[in-house]
Amino acid sequence: MSELRQAPPTRSLRHPDNVAFNWSMLGLDEPTIDPVPSINLDQFITTPPVSEDANPPPPPPPPAQVTEISQLTDLMAGLDRLQTGFPTSQRDHLSARELTEFIKICKFDLGSFLEELLQRSQKLLHLYPEVLKRLEPEDISCDAPDCIHNAQKEFSLSKSRVPIDQSLIHLIMACHLRLLDIFDMITNHGRMCAHAVPLLPREHEPKFDMPEIKIGSFVAPKISAASMMIAMVIELQHSLGSRAEQLEVAVSLAVGNESKAAKIMSLQCESLKERASDTLEGLCSLRDNLMKLGVIR
Repeated sequence: MSELRQAPPTRSLRHPDNVAFNWSMLGLDEPTIDPVPSINLDQFITTPPVSEDANPPPPPPPPAQVTEISQLTDLMAGLDRLQTGFPTSQRDHLSARELTEFIKICKFDLGSFLEELLQRSQKLLHLYPEVLKRLEPEDISCDAPDCIHNAQKEFSLSKSRVPIDQSLIHLIMACHLRLLDIFDMITNHGRMCAHAVPLLPREHEPKFDMPEIKIGSFVAPKISAASMMIAMVIELQHSLGSRAEQLEVAVSLAVGNESKAAKIMSLQCESLKERASDTLEGLCSLRDNLMKLGVIR
């Protein structure tokens, strides 16, 4: 008999990546054969008796209540991140060329920044009525002569305390002030850009680098996106300024002007109202200046 020799393979034995491996070669779909008869092990397994004294696991704790304090705290943290993330140069004196180079390398997402800023401004606007409602006097009249609230009222009131939640008032004022800080920062950058417009070459047309504004299915034209954004910001500042005025009146009615704490809070509310008015005036002035320069229409 002639000896059979197997010829060496003419190509690699490795399968190309795009070839599906045939798993039926391994016989994974065939039923396995049990070499020993099956034994029911359930009869050999015993379970310990359940003790009637065993304590069931405690129920999960109820979800934390969402309060004005928690919402304002979250709002303050978000506004602080926005302010910290805004690109600022470490130098106070920059030429127009250096400023342009800085803007190119700062990698700042203006669209996301403005979207979050407007959302948080709207959140503060919605929280103001809830805080103002907390300042309304409570009707605690009672006909029972020995009711416990009379004794509690007698011991809780003192000359150094005011009958409102000072922490809540301070927190909403802090959020409003931080928001005004951010808008003042934007206004200052806008003024700086407006100051640089006359220094540009004549062939260079100034433009506002504004992200796309979409309201439902309507997409604002690029040329009017900047003016629409400024109009929305100014309208928000109008509304927030009105809330600050309402806060000043509500605090004054709630605490009076007798104690030192009441005087301090009244002055803080008055200062916030004036600061909000200054920020609004700065935004309106920037809008008018940009319109005169032809940057926005």
